[in-house]
Amino acid sequence: MLLKEKGFTSKGNNVHINKVNSNGTIGDLVASYKWGEGWSQAKFFKRGDQTYLMLLKEKGFTSKGNNVHINKVNSNGTIGDLAASYKWSEGWSQAELFDRGGQTFLFLLKEKGFNNENKNVHINKVN
Repeated sequence: MLLKEKGFTSKGNNVHINKVNSNGTIGDLVASYKWGEGWSQAKFFKRGDQTYLMLLKEKGFTSKGNNVHINKVNSNGTIGDLAASYKWSEGWSQAELFDRGGQTFLFLLKEKGFNNENKNVHINKVN
């Protein structure tokens, strides 16, 4: 998956999803999208048999006022329905998902500033 934080391709899109060939090279285009600008992090994770995509905006919000989207990923690699959407404080510059003991966790870091609880690191359990 390629995601442009700012700007669009000559065809007006800012997201491309390609197959990855067995030799590690980039294969055929699976899907292309025109999403709003500003998505700074895109992370895939699994819960059970379902793959999800978490999108995070470090700065700014969508037209509906949120800056985190979690979408289902379809079995053909395209992005599916929105599963959840959140409004978090701005400034989360790093997001990493990891598994421990069969549970998925989300690590968030603000490189500058703090949230309203005077913290700059969060580790959340993904339900």
